[in-house]
Amino acid sequence: MPVLRESLRAGRGSLAVLNLLREVGGDRPDVVHALLPELYEYCLSVNKPGIWGREVVRTLAASVPLHDELAPLVDRTLRDEVTDVFAMRALGMLLDDIDNTDGTDTAALPARWRRAVLASPDADVREIAEEYPADDGADAPAAADGD
Repeated sequence: MPVLRESLRAGRGSLAVLNLLREVGGDRPDVVHALLPELYEYCLSVNKPGIWGREVVRTLAASVPLHDELAPLVDRTLRDEVTDVFAMRALGMLLDDIDNTDGTDTAALPARWRRAVLASPDADVREIAEEYPADDGADAPAAADGD
């Protein structure tokens, strides 16, 4: 596994690793799960590695609850990349792909993504929200304590 992790981190041979994980990841969720932080970084791209990374994570999410592990990664992205239209679009696709696949409350992550996208200083990022209609009340501001 260290070889796979290093290949994903360094970018050398990453397509080969992603393709391997697409092929065997369903049978080896333990391997995919161990590589989740590295895979997540690929998921923030809209190109071929991003598509394949999201496919691998979606397969994993069908068998392993991911909310708790993805939450800090998503929060970091929403803090650091909220003006990157490609990262925000790719993250929206990832969250849409895994929503409700693992039986946990994954709706919290898309709701946080949507609020961050709508509050982005970048108009192009804000427009992405139109591609993902809000669930009931998802765009409502959080109620203040005591309301």
